[in-house]
Amino acid sequence: MEKNYATRPLWFWNDKPTPKHIRELMENCSEKDGYAGFGILPYKACKLEYLGEEYMELYSFVLSEAKRLNLKMCLYDEWWFPSGSAGGLLKEKHPEACAKRLDMEEFRSADNHFSLTLPSDGLVMAVVGYSKKGIVDLNSFVSNSELIWTAPDRSYRVLCFILRNTDLGRVDYLDPESVNKFIEITHEKYYERFSEYFGNVIDSSFYDEPQFYSVKGRAWTACFNQRFFEKYNESPSTYYPALFFDIGDTTAKARHMMLSLRSELYSQGYPKVIQDWCTAHSITLTGHVDQEEAANPCGITGDLMLSFKHQDIPGVDEIFHEGRAGKAYKLVSSSAVNWNKQLVMCECFGAIEGITERGIYRECFDLFTKGINMLVPHAVWLNDDEDRVKFKPELSYRNDYYANILPRFNRFCSTIQSRLQTGGQVNSVAVLYPIESLQYVYSFSWKGDPVKGGNSYRNNNYQNLGQYLIKNLNCDFTFLHPETLVHQCSTDNGVLTIPNSIHHQDYRVLIMPGMKAMSISSAKKIEEFVSTGGILICVSELPYMETEYAKNSDLKEIIRKLFGITEVGAKTTINEYGRGKCIALPYCEIENIRTILDSAESDTIIVKKTYGLQYIHKRTSEKDIWYFASINKKADTDVILNGSFSLCAINPFSGEKTQLYSEYKNNSTIFHLQLGKEQSVLIEGTKKAR
Repeated sequence: MEKNYATRPLWFWNDKPTPKHIRELMENCSEKDGYAGFGILPYKACKLEYLGEEYMELYSFVLSEAKRLNLKMCLYDEWWFPSGSAGGLLKEKHPEACAKRLDMEEFRSADNHFSLTLPSDGLVMAVVGYSKKGIVDLNSFVSNSELIWTAPDRSYRVLCFILRNTDLGRVDYLDPESVNKFIEITHEKYYERFSEYFGNVIDSSFYDEPQFYSVKGRAWTACFNQRFFEKYNESPSTYYPALFFDIGDTTAKARHMMLSLRSELYSQGYPKVIQDWCTAHSITLTGHVDQEEAANPCGITGDLMLSFKHQDIPGVDEIFHEGRAGKAYKLVSSSAVNWNKQLVMCECFGAIEGITERGIYRECFDLFTKGINMLVPHAVWLNDDEDRVKFKPELSYRNDYYANILPRFNRFCSTIQSRLQTGGQVNSVAVLYPIESLQYVYSFSWKGDPVKGGNSYRNNNYQNLGQYLIKNLNCDFTFLHPETLVHQCSTDNGVLTIPNSIHHQDYRVLIMPGMKAMSISSAKKIEEFVSTGGILICVSELPYMETEYAKNSDLKEIIRKLFGITEVGAKTTINEYGRGKCIALPYCEIENIRTILDSAESDTIIVKKTYGLQYIHKRTSEKDIWYFASINKKADTDVILNGSFSLCAINPFSGEKTQLYSEYKNNSTIFHLQLGKEQSVLIEGTKKAR
């Protein structure tokens, strides 16, 4: 067992620690459970002052013990969760750095003359006159908070968009200056006291569950207008109404401009600022946002994939029940592929009371085959008394059931993670991430549960489509972000390539899930891909709203050229375009994808489709690694690998290697895979000399 690749749980301090208790627990968790380290999660139950002298002394003792035991520590950045309040210290010391909310207020007049005092309890971001006839920027009609304006006619109303403080006490995730103030209170205090441990014992930092839904998805920041002007060279004032309601043909453009910028501000304002600090202090950054499984993430942190662009290790949370975030695993690991990251973390098993050994491995199979390669179990508790464990299970040697499971579990994770944490992912199928369409349907006036993220639509099927590809068709893939498609991908001879140094991807098939909106830039890149010989599949709905220039007719014309139609019909249609072809199919005929994929020079083909047979393929300069897991049924099938390999099977628990018999045909390697239900195997391939 390679101990460095074993798991490192969160360690909840649910009682007041003592040096004796700390030492005993750390020694036994390392020796008996096989854990490789911890991430301390403190909160009020530990009866200490957050970052106070006694707390820091105990933390120092933990670090000295970790050094003695050769364990690694991850710096959890908060007092409980979600991250961003510094245990209440941010609001106390820097109330100006706390989260803000965007509100809209409406004013009407009996005639077409307006004379009113604008709200004074916040920062006015924009004032407009609105009618179905048009939107008028009224900022020039405002003087000393007084608006005097005569509208063209009585159909106009005045809309005022105000940035107001909230009482949450969490940091303004969109503003780097505010986030730096949060860092000064938290990360800097640890570094001032424990600098000698950074980069050796402390090797990483962890943030937990930032989100916008606590302010009903309307998180905003004072610097937004300035950042908008810097990006687009125009004022955002007339686009503000689109955040709250449909403004007609320009709605998709307005929402895309406003919401994509907000997503950028989050990505650059929170994880990037913390990442920059971590890099400067010789540690890595991981963490995850909240509610990753939301079908529309616009009201969570804006854009799930983009959230991780600037951090070392993208992360996801698996909590409450098996498979809850299963549809999001591939989104987070695809973020790592798009932004060229090596590691992908999951905080797993949290609050899944009574999860069995089989359940643990089912989750591991799903996680590992979907691109996760770094598990953080939730959790070990300081006090294992049942009444003190807030979120069961207690995953340590002190629990009779898990004590018998954990040593083998950590050997298993060590074997798998040591292989999957190297090399780049190999895929030949991409699914376009429909964030532009999700932005188009999202509204700040949505009346649904904010925790669920935002508005959806009937054919918003990208998550279900991903599950269908993996589970029903045994096809691995990557979600492709439109930003990556437009700015990174090249096309040649029917191949769409991401030329990343770690994850070099060559896609021969691009699948568009149900979409209402798309940018002209995305459409033109897709057209280029198909014209050189690529295969494009649309499932259930073709886009018709253009998000970049509001040139809806131009987008429809590209779609018509590609598919021969502008709407998906009741039956599958195939249209040849250039050297490639475009297939449009209703979701009821989704099984037609199987034949298309198997004939498209796919990287890995499972000959006999078996529900729940999942895999991932990684490649290094020296070898290829496949990890197969049969989650739901027994697997008994031939597997065709693109390329000529000498193969061996690796036992996931012992690491023992066994040579595999294989056949070679047309530059392909064929071997027989046999797995029982809920079994897995690593396959190692070495390229055969020609």
